[in-house]
Amino acid sequence: MFGRIILRKMSSGGHGSSYGPVLKRRTFDEFPVPQGSWQEAYNAKQNKENAVLAFGVACLGGTIAYIVKTDPFNVEMVFGPRKFMHNPPAFESPVLEPNILLEYQNQNQVQPVAVATAKK
Repeated sequence: MFGRIILRKMSSGGHGSSYGPVLKRRTFDEFPVPQGSWQEAYNAKQNKENAVLAFGVACLGGTIAYIVKTDPFNVEMVFGPRKFMHNPPAFESPVLEPNILLEYQNQNQVQPVAVATAKK
């Protein structure tokens, strides 16, 4: 008995005999008809898309300028300093105090030493 019921349901698609309303295929007469110039519509769409592109490029440029100027990610700590320091630094370096070379020369005055040479 159950076999017949299952067989009937399987032969009818498994959902009974009702599939809902039958849809009618559309014809070209039912589709909307384009109106106006396609070139004008295309130009208007391109103007909008070009404005979006220009805005995106401006935002990208502003972001890159901000990152270069402020260094928010502390790039020097990750990749090392941009200008490497020489060891020891040159005394003419503008980073050092201006009078440090004079102080160094005054503290470490080199006395001329007479060198004796042996005669043969």
